[in-house]
Amino acid sequence: LFAHNAMNRDTKRVDLYNMYGGTGVVGRINDMLTKRGYVTGAYSISGNDVTLAGQPGKSPAASILSSSGVAPFNEDPSITDMNSKVIAVNGEMSADSSFFGETWSDALALSISQHTTLYNALQSPDANTHVVFPTTSLGNQLEVVAKLIKIRNERGTERDLFYVRTGGFDTHSYVIPALAARFDEVNAALEAFVDELKFQGVWLNTTIVQFSEFARTLNPNGNDGTDHAWGGQHFIAGGSVLGGKILGTYPEDFSESTMIGLSRGRMIPTTPWDAILNGVAEWCGVTDQGDLGTVLPMKGNFPSESIYNMSEIYA
Repeated sequence: LFAHNAMNRDTKRVDLYNMYGGTGVVGRINDMLTKRGYVTGAYSISGNDVTLAGQPGKSPAASILSSSGVAPFNEDPSITDMNSKVIAVNGEMSADSSFFGETWSDALALSISQHTTLYNALQSPDANTHVVFPTTSLGNQLEVVAKLIKIRNERGTERDLFYVRTGGFDTHSYVIPALAARFDEVNAALEAFVDELKFQGVWLNTTIVQFSEFARTLNPNGNDGTDHAWGGQHFIAGGSVLGGKILGTYPEDFSESTMIGLSRGRMIPTTPWDAILNGVAEWCGVTDQGDLGTVLPMKGNFPSESIYNMSEIYA
């Protein structure tokens, strides 16, 4: 339970019993939105990540961009008009073509088409942001997200889902200066992002959900740091979010004599991931209870009063 890779994966999937193997919770939201007729887009600015993975064929596959946007495709081809020739070679199949060959060709042609659309749109002056973003890892990622939001009409989407990531919080030593530096970077990046979306007039239609694989011990170690733990705090922000509220139950006692207190201030969570994600999924447009059960297949394990609906999170 204290392994970064295992906990990281499970917090992105929210499907411990593997009912929808290989998928992530945001990918399943995308699946259900597509099922309901929404035109969606899913974009990772931090590599190929399971968070955005849906069930095969249920929704458009996520596009993966770097923190600098989209690089030119085949910038120095060995022959003229190579892209058209690649499309032609992978064009219409014959009657005896294999299923795998057709799938490969379709995926390649779609990738080239999507790349061309994204590259041209992001190169346009219309994609430039009004706000100057900090040149940090998170700042660069959120700037790309802001540009993609700005060109949403060119992309033709009604709902967009994005994934960004920043690290450096595994503070086994010198936690106070480490956190101060990390919080400064996160705050500056988010401040620029929010200001840009307000300038674009879309902040009311945006939700930011922050999550981490686990928390830290409340008691320090011998290196002025903290070690791996369970229960922690997370935040959600957006123009329509009922801000200034603390949801969940604050512990009355942090000692090991309680039902939720473990050694060194490790607290067992009393609020599941599903709690916030349920309301966020509803806000996105997933309102059918059966569809919400697909997005969050474990939420039935928790009391209904611990699962938040849209009206408890949004104005």
